[in-house]
Amino acid sequence: MNALQQIFAHKKRELEATKRLLPMTAMLRSLSVTPPSFLSALKKPGAAVVAEFKRASPSEGVISANGDVEQIVSGYASAGAVALSVLTEKRFFAGSAEDLKRAKKVSGLPVLRKDFIFDQYQILEAKSWGADAVLLIAAMLSDAKLSTLLQAGRKWALDAVVEVHNKGELERALAFGADIVGVNNRDLKTMRVDVRTSFELAEGMDGHTVFVSESGIESPQVAAELFAAGYKGFLIGTHFMRQPEPGKELKRFLAELKKLTHVKN
Repeated sequence: MNALQQIFAHKKRELEATKRLLPMTAMLRSLSVTPPSFLSALKKPGAAVVAEFKRASPSEGVISANGDVEQIVSGYASAGAVALSVLTEKRFFAGSAEDLKRAKKVSGLPVLRKDFIFDQYQILEAKSWGADAVLLIAAMLSDAKLSTLLQAGRKWALDAVVEVHNKGELERALAFGADIVGVNNRDLKTMRVDVRTSFELAEGMDGHTVFVSESGIESPQVAAELFAAGYKGFLIGTHFMRQPEPGKELKRFLAELKKLTHVKN
């Protein structure tokens, strides 16, 4: 099995156990529907950075074992992030629901639940934790499942970032009416990163869907080039999390990006 298949198999087993502990009917009683705000944040003027809190990953290993979620996301918010991405996958990324809840509470920013979502239960779960958006990975979802999860997100007022890696996945995302497309420069099957993926898929932009470039963006210069190519936002995690002060690095990154995009526009 490739990396994505291994993670998917584990997530299926994990979700079965979770459902037994907290049936969907019990979770539904605790939910309230509030308007989503993640897409609105991305649409603010200028290039937008979605700053990610991530402790580890299969490709990078331990990134920030002792990172304090409150301190880091507060720094992100002060530095100018328009939204947050928080890993909630436990086994492979050392994430947790608690990280997301704490990030939302202290930052006041819209939060994306970054996980491997394939069941409506996980949509409701994200909503109950305070998430404003969920990640839907096209590579691991059939057409029927992608459509169902997008509808569930809309029903429960959650924005969805449909993640794609190639032209076929992008065409599927647009066909199902995705409001936000995240182009992942990391191939989840091989874990290789190539920013050229975002430049290549920019040719498929439809003029109204919001596009976000993910993975491998480590310099304002690259982000500025992607902005010029049509990307509205950039999801950046590893680069910031490896710094002694992630918020300070984000502030520097945004200041330089603003200069570069102003010149280009």
